[in-house]
Amino acid sequence: MWLEAGTIRLENCHVEGGSGGGMKVRRMLNVSGSMSFSSCRATKDGGAFTADSVYVEGGAKLSFDKCRAKAGGALKLDMGFEQQGGDVSFRNCSTWNVGAQVLKLMSENARHGRGGGAIWIRNGNLTQTAGGLRFYGCGGVKGGAVYISEGHLILKGGKQDYVECVASSGGGGVFLHKGHVFQQKTDLTFQSCKAQRKGGAVDVSHGSYYQSPGTLLNITKCVARDHGGGLFASESLHLADVDFRENFAWGSGMAAIARDDVVMDSMHFTGDGESVISAPLVVVQKTVNCTASQQCRLRAREVQVNEFLCPIGAGRYKGRLAEGCLPCVAGRVQILEETNASCAPCPSNSFCSAQYLRAFPGYMLSSDNISRMYHCPNSMACPGGDLPNKTKPMCGNGYTGLGCAECETATHGKSDVDILQCIPCANERWLQAMQISWLIIKDALAFGIAGASLIGDFGRETKQCFAESVYGLCSGRWFDVVLDHEYEDAEAVQ
Repeated sequence: MWLEAGTIRLENCHVEGGSGGGMKVRRMLNVSGSMSFSSCRATKDGGAFTADSVYVEGGAKLSFDKCRAKAGGALKLDMGFEQQGGDVSFRNCSTWNVGAQVLKLMSENARHGRGGGAIWIRNGNLTQTAGGLRFYGCGGVKGGAVYISEGHLILKGGKQDYVECVASSGGGGVFLHKGHVFQQKTDLTFQSCKAQRKGGAVDVSHGSYYQSPGTLLNITKCVARDHGGGLFASESLHLADVDFRENFAWGSGMAAIARDDVVMDSMHFTGDGESVISAPLVVVQKTVNCTASQQCRLRAREVQVNEFLCPIGAGRYKGRLAEGCLPCVAGRVQILEETNASCAPCPSNSFCSAQYLRAFPGYMLSSDNISRMYHCPNSMACPGGDLPNKTKPMCGNGYTGLGCAECETATHGKSDVDILQCIPCANERWLQAMQISWLIIKDALAFGIAGASLIGDFGRETKQCFAESVYGLCSGRWFDVVLDHEYEDAEAVQ
């Protein structure tokens, strides 16, 4: 059957004791026009229609709303579904008589319904190379939106969205009984999908999931009562770049679980709870980004990770069967935004929590090494700063360096009276001229007195007097050391 143009619209169609609530197509349905099915139902299969296969292309537009059947709430296909363009949407299609918005046991419907709240493919593939394919509020026993008995989900382009789809068994969005997922170019998003057993978003019951680099896989707020809040695979997960956001499972693998290996390029975790991936072997070749998650862990007999990025208040953790980012315990701290470092012991002379440090007055520390506390020679230079917020700086105005012992050279200089004190530089020109003149006179006088003390015939008391005078005039530390050395030599000679 071909629909190259025009529109077919069917509403409130019903078949009692049979399949194909709207129509039956013996072989392939090729669509480039428009088709709409609303509130169609069948007591057996295919609430909207049944066919061997469906081929969607060009500017086709297909919509299915509130279709219902025992299996394949909207479509029951024997040989597959292929989309090379157009837009296809399924809303509130299901294999039971109640809405699919809230996850319940629905034991009565679970006994009578079967797979694929929207699509059931008996022996074939669901292939997409272009266009948009969307599922909203669909529900089934296995596969809240899509159930494939024997075949693959092949994604070569376009975009797929699954929103608030629910399964009373496995695969809140997609369930594959025997087959694999090949995500090659299509961007794939699951949001708020739920499964009573495993695979809140996807359940690959006898197969693996393969994602190619450059594709988007986003799984947000998906839930499974048993295992794999986001993904479940009986074999392996080979993922390129995954964004897990606030997924949860009551059993193991809050984000994902695989019976074989999990191999990824990189991943992102987001959420207030704990995010966990479980498998015998977990390999992440690049980065595990946990900066938007309270804690995240990879559980396996062997974990191979290049780098974790932990948020403030959490640090790199490595245990016997797990690695990840965990919150710092009492007495330890981590104040960096994105780091692979572990939580460090709280330094002495400070107030310290998991993500905050405040030095006591008279002390300072550097964010480069928070384990070491520095005592300030001039206690007034260190008001007791905090990290990482820096609401109060470690060094007072005009002071810098370790121990706040140096002056900000652009605005301050050493005092002539106290070498530990920094005073502001003059801003007005006449004051600057006076300061420069005083520096020249002071240095000339100091060196003159020092030279005279070396060649003149002065007594010890006179030399000491001159040395003390020079010491008071000179502000540089190097000259202080020189004078002390000369005074000791003179005393030794006498």
